[in-house]
Amino acid sequence: MTFALVKKHVQSESSQGSRIGLAKEAHAEKFRSVGDERGFGIEMEFPLVKSGAYGFGQVISERQLKRIFRDMGSRDGWQRNPHGFGVEKGIDGYGGSIHAEFGVGTVEIALPKANGLDHANKMIAEFVTPLIKVAERSGAYVLGHGTQPVTQPGAALCLESIPRYKMMLDTWGSSYRIDQEGLTYGPTVNAALHFHVQTKDSEDAVRLANVYNGLRPELLALGANSSPVRGPHAGMADSRTTFYEDYLLERNLAIAPIFRDFDHYFEHLMSLPMDLLKREGEYYKVNEAVSLRDFMHRGIASASRDGVGSVFAVRFEEQDIEVMEGLVRADARLKSYTNTVEVRLFSEQASRSEVMGLGAVIRGLAENLDRAQELAMRRSVDEITRLKNDVAYNGVTNNETVMMAAHEVLDVAFEGLLKIGENTDYLRPKYEGLARGEVPSDRSRRVFDEEGIKPLVESLRFRVDE
Repeated sequence: MTFALVKKHVQSESSQGSRIGLAKEAHAEKFRSVGDERGFGIEMEFPLVKSGAYGFGQVISERQLKRIFRDMGSRDGWQRNPHGFGVEKGIDGYGGSIHAEFGVGTVEIALPKANGLDHANKMIAEFVTPLIKVAERSGAYVLGHGTQPVTQPGAALCLESIPRYKMMLDTWGSSYRIDQEGLTYGPTVNAALHFHVQTKDSEDAVRLANVYNGLRPELLALGANSSPVRGPHAGMADSRTTFYEDYLLERNLAIAPIFRDFDHYFEHLMSLPMDLLKREGEYYKVNEAVSLRDFMHRGIASASRDGVGSVFAVRFEEQDIEVMEGLVRADARLKSYTNTVEVRLFSEQASRSEVMGLGAVIRGLAENLDRAQELAMRRSVDEITRLKNDVAYNGVTNNETVMMAAHEVLDVAFEGLLKIGENTDYLRPKYEGLARGEVPSDRSRRVFDEEGIKPLVESLRFRVDE
């Protein structure tokens, strides 16, 4: 190689490194917050199931779904979202609005720390109370959150009109159909109770994610119900777990590691294969094997709407990093555009008290981060993954290691809530369950095994008087 070619090669590598370095600095800045207070948010996804004798507990019909949506949109204070299959309502004194998308049935709540858990509970009631009334008039129950407990995981559910779901189904070869109103029906690929914890800076974000990912076995034990599938229960594994396991297997990817620092996290992000791009609200499939790093270096990639239609060149944009964040396979992931770490471990139904109990655990760990980190870093990633999978598929009744560690997690969360003057009563059901030697999955299995599917659905459904 001549001196001129060597110089050009070095300059090219230097330019690539500089571009990625600047992107990393800009991305890190998105996690910085002003002040010491942490915002705290909750997203809940409610399955709507039939309450009548015919098809009890199965997913509601399209006719029922659309009627519930229209009735909610006509209630006082609620407005239909003109850009999707959803409704929203502004809440005085909360500095925001409740937003719900039907089909997936999501109510997203983001609260500042000053409001805390009690206000989160009130906001849930603002949405759930009218939803229960409308649903029951339409012959439906509102269950806790997450996957359908009776119908086989992967059964057709409305995934609303947001194009991301259709593109995900296209990308991973799942079947779906689109009705005359443009609504996509396909397997449930995104069903969970999610918590958002605001970050102070990029390193704080990595610490938070490490804590929640490191405590996956204990958090799953404290939060997940067993999901009966047309008869025999299926442990705590759900359709979202299976979906991402297939995704990882196809791409020879490992579960996201515990990250040393933000540099390590960003390096992992750069190595991920590009699957989706977003431009002007539309998602596109990348038609070539290219990592995010390579895409940034080249500055251009081949993409199409469905992988088989018209192919065109797409230039790299900063938002591509945010899209790739959503494909980091972790139960807690950094989310730059909301300035939070999103805990998305829980994918099963829960009662109102259990939802708030989990919120208290997540919030308390964040406010006692040093102690939480000590707990989370005691195991290797392989051991964490093994224990989490064991909990997911087999429960924890006979897993003394996880049960004892779950007690420690509650104690650390309790201390964190005390530090900020937060309501610790929400942790009481969790302590009481462990004292009985019973976690939510044990309770669900017991009800199902002893009494059948109808009492289980009845125990999981939300009621107006809760």
